[in-house]
Amino acid sequence: MDIYLTDAPLRVQMIKDAAANGERTKLQKAAHALRSPSVSIGAARLGMMCRKFRNFCR
Repeated sequence: MDIYLTDAPLRVQMIKDAAANGERTKLQKAAHALRSPSVSIGAARLGMMCRKFRNFCR
């Protein structure tokens, strides 16, 4: 859990930065990296949002 709480804000910032700069590949990778651990800890809604970001970038 400690790793998630440290890593998640960094991943969210990566998603924001990539979206702001139109960097679809970076957005896809950051969303993919955040999705699985989010679902694993019970943050299903965040995981679903990450999946939508990832799929949008394909």
